[in-house]
Amino acid sequence: AYKIKTIVFDKTGTITQGKPSVVRFCRFYDETKLALKDLLCIIASAENSSEHSLAKAVVEFAKKKLNQDKFYKCTNFIAVPGCGLKTRVI
Repeated sequence: AYKIKTIVFDKTGTITQGKPSVVRFCRFYDETKLALKDLLCIIASAENSSEHSLAKAVVEFAKKKLNQDKFYKCTNFIAVPGCGLKTRVI
């Protein structure tokens, strides 16, 4: 091990937990205009259509936080490589 010069870690949690997970959720909006439950449902609904491992972590976080596993319906889902996703949540 004394010959090792560089170690690279990813920040998704895959090394320590075996899968990504949400460890902190911060809100930067007026909660009187959109309830936390509604916001999490919208986010989870959008991410639920994605195959990305980070999207799955977001959905699992919402399921646990809201104690539910059904969310809104999405239409016109498009995964945009390197940018996230685009969809309509209904």
